[in-house]
Amino acid sequence: MGHVITVKRSDAWWTVVVIDPIAAPLVRLLARVRPVTPNRVTIASVVVAILSAVAWVRGHSVAAALLFQAAFLLDCIDGKLAHLRGDASRYGAWMDSVADAVRMAACYGGLAWWLAGRPDFDRRAALVLAAYPVLHAGVILTGHAWPRDKAEESTTISLAPTATAMLRAAPGRLGMPGSTVDAEAAVFTLGPLLAAPLVGLWVAAGMNLAHLAVAILARGRVALREDRPHRDM
Repeated sequence: MGHVITVKRSDAWWTVVVIDPIAAPLVRLLARVRPVTPNRVTIASVVVAILSAVAWVRGHSVAAALLFQAAFLLDCIDGKLAHLRGDASRYGAWMDSVADAVRMAACYGGLAWWLAGRPDFDRRAALVLAAYPVLHAGVILTGHAWPRDKAEESTTISLAPTATAMLRAAPGRLGMPGSTVDAEAAVFTLGPLLAAPLVGLWVAAGMNLAHLAVAILARGRVALREDRPHRDM
């Protein structure tokens, strides 16, 4: 155990370049600590996410941004740890989905509270603040609506659990830019850390809008082309 870990063959740019090189060595270390289970790591990610939300509400934006990424890091570790130990389960996957929902709801609520109290918050900022979660959900929903074939489901590769191995494999693992994870990095981390939270929010909303438009147009054309023989019958 510990020689290789399973990662997605194609993933978000932020995950591939920033998170996986940190997560992989941590997974190797945690794999030998039996009390640390994947489900407990998932629970820890929720706790850290709630701490991030509290930090937003209290106006500690830098701490909130870093805690958000710590929660996301733990979210990326739990699945890798489960596969490494052979502990992957439907219940674990369900817990991971619930944790994702709690992290986004808590942190977005805290971020909105903080932004609404800033002197530069105006109607345009309120509009994009409302639009971002809608666009975020739209990207996810259209992705789930698109059927995956068996070849597409086989999307994992095994790599050595080191930062070097992750970075070497990174160029071949970069998926479509502007994913929901990349957008989350912009709005919850990069914008606040660069003292430009509203810019980060606009960038994130723009990413999701572009991603959603491409998904609708490209997949819609494919669906129409595939369904044409049935309509002509």
